Amino acid sequence: MESGSKQKEEAFLIVKELVDTFLGTSGDGYALNVPADMRIGNVDDDGWCEWKPIGSPVTSEDIQAIEDGLGFKLPLLLSEYLTYKCLLMTDFSVRLPQTPCDNPLFEFMEYVNLYNEKFKSLDLFPFAYDENDAGPVCLDVRGFHTNESAVVVYDYKYADDPEYRGDLAWPNLKQLFLNIISELKQYQ
Repeated sequence: MESGSKQKEEAFLIVKELVDTFLGTSGDGYALNVPADMRIGNVDDDGWCEWKPIGSPVTSEDIQAIEDGLGFKLPLLLSEYLTYKCLLMTDFSVRLPQTPCDNPLFEFMEYVNLYNEKFKSLDLFPFAYDENDAGPVCLDVRGFHTNESAVVVYDYKYADDPEYRGDLAWPNLKQLFLNIISELKQYQ
C-alpha cells in the first residue's frame, strides 16, 4: 500500500496533467457566465467571454465538510480536481463539474444532492455526467476504502430494473483521468 503522501502526490500530478493538457489543447476558451476574476476581455453581446483558469479557493476543510456530510472520504483524485484550479467548459469523455471561482463547488454539490436523493441506496456516488447524456457517471462507494472504486455510467433507461447498478466504464477514477488525458493529447 502506498503511503498517504505518495498517493496524494500522484493524484495531484495526474490532475495537473489533465488540466494542463486540457488548457493546452483547448486554445481560446470561451464560456457563458464567466466570473469576473476568470475573464479575459469583455463579455460579448451573447454573454460569451474568453476565460482563464485561476487557483481554486476550495480548501481541504471544504472537502472535509463534504466528506463529513457524506460519511466517507472522497477519492484523492476527485479531491485534487476540486481543489486545484477553477475551470469552465469541462466536457471531456465525461462532463466533470465546472468549478467557477465565484461558486466552485456548486455543480459538485448538485451531485452530492443527487447521491443523497437517488443513488445512496445503490452505493453509487455521481460526480460527472455521460457525454452522450445517458446519465450520471458514478463511483462505486463500496470500493472507497481501497481508493479503487469502479466507475460506472448509470443509464436512466434502465432505472426501473431493481438489479441495475450502472454499466462499468472504467476500472477506477485514475483510469478515467488517464483516458481523458490520452484523448486530449490526440488534439495536440
